[in-house]
Amino acid sequence: MINWLTWVLIGLAAGLTIMQIAFVWWYQRDKINNESLPTEGKGFSGGPDSFATAVVLCLRGLDPSVLLCVQALLKLDHPNFELHLVVDSPDDPAVEPLRSLLVDSKIPVTWHTLTNHAKHRSLKCSAILAAIEQLAPEIEVVALVDADVIVPPNWLQKLTGPLANPEVGAASGSRWFEPEGAGVGETLRKIWTAAALPQMSMYHIAWGGSLAIRTDVIDRCRLRELWSDAFCEDTMLAESLAAEQLRVQLVDDLILTNRESTGFGDACRWITRQLLTVRLHHSNWYAVAAHGLIGGVCFYGMPLLAIVSFLFGPPVARVLLMVGWLVQLVVNVWLVRWIELTNNRRSGEELSSTAQTTSSPRGVFTNFVLQAIYPGLVIGSACCKAVSWRGIRYRILPRGKIEMQEFKPYVELPSSSGCDDQPSLNSIH
Repeated sequence: MINWLTWVLIGLAAGLTIMQIAFVWWYQRDKINNESLPTEGKGFSGGPDSFATAVVLCLRGLDPSVLLCVQALLKLDHPNFELHLVVDSPDDPAVEPLRSLLVDSKIPVTWHTLTNHAKHRSLKCSAILAAIEQLAPEIEVVALVDADVIVPPNWLQKLTGPLANPEVGAASGSRWFEPEGAGVGETLRKIWTAAALPQMSMYHIAWGGSLAIRTDVIDRCRLRELWSDAFCEDTMLAESLAAEQLRVQLVDDLILTNRESTGFGDACRWITRQLLTVRLHHSNWYAVAAHGLIGGVCFYGMPLLAIVSFLFGPPVARVLLMVGWLVQLVVNVWLVRWIELTNNRRSGEELSSTAQTTSSPRGVFTNFVLQAIYPGLVIGSACCKAVSWRGIRYRILPRGKIEMQEFKPYVELPSSSGCDDQPSLNSIH
């Protein structure tokens, strides 16, 4: 019995490890291949032919980075864009500071205040729909950005450039967490995000924090209808576009760094909510969940069976189990570091200091912690019946539907640790 279980666990661990290596290799290879993307044509040059673009920023609370975010948007080198700011209450804490900041803006700025806080979708989806409904007919592209993102001057040019290809309906950047602090919560969120990037690339999951969509695609793919009863705007996007023979292009060198801090519990809730969006809106949810659960079986099953074999089984079983367990842990650390180095290359800069890389002692320890708790986070997202996001509680209904329990204007809370109800986690993805 022990021998049989030993080989089953060794086989599961080997299969999972090979799959993870394949995912990361494909992710790295895909980024290298995409270096040959076109660099000229409408939307690429920064000249008069750039897409007429509406940049939509949905606000709820005064995020720690929101003023820097808007300042960066005002410095974009794109020659033909306007800024749309959406709040769900005229008394939102972000309104007055931003009005003061924008008083001398040379960029056209439009404010939108939600009047319809629909219960069957998230406030963010309501905000996006409100902005889109009021766009001028000449707008060709809608670009979404989150309030915790500080964009470089060429962000909009890079993001909208791929849309010149008629086969590309949307383009997305990538997120990288590099907080000022280096606590377990910050490192946990960073490592999970790094590990999630290959799956997001493989399953074509866009990130709504840096996302551009052609307006004709919004109509052609009936995205307004999809967003009208959705929890998030981005996770279902690739499958919706694929139905119309369109694709989401991941802009590989558009890696945006988030430097906000978070606590351990807040990071766990954030990860659970990211997984929940996949459960609600993506057909590969079962593959994502199975990956996490099989990892948990290997992480806990191999050392436990090694202990049992130490008492009752042959010595070779415990040696195989412990060696396999250690190899799996080391490979996971190495794979996350590989992703980090790949992103460094594509961004053209070191995203992490030497002391804060994913292979530092703190990174290795947190990687171990993540592997220990991740199965529980997957189960939590699978069993989740309600979720709080930005101070609003949503019930999770069958068939991927949600229901807002009660709308309340945003109230600043004393902590700024980055929990679900705090400013520093404005984005879903």
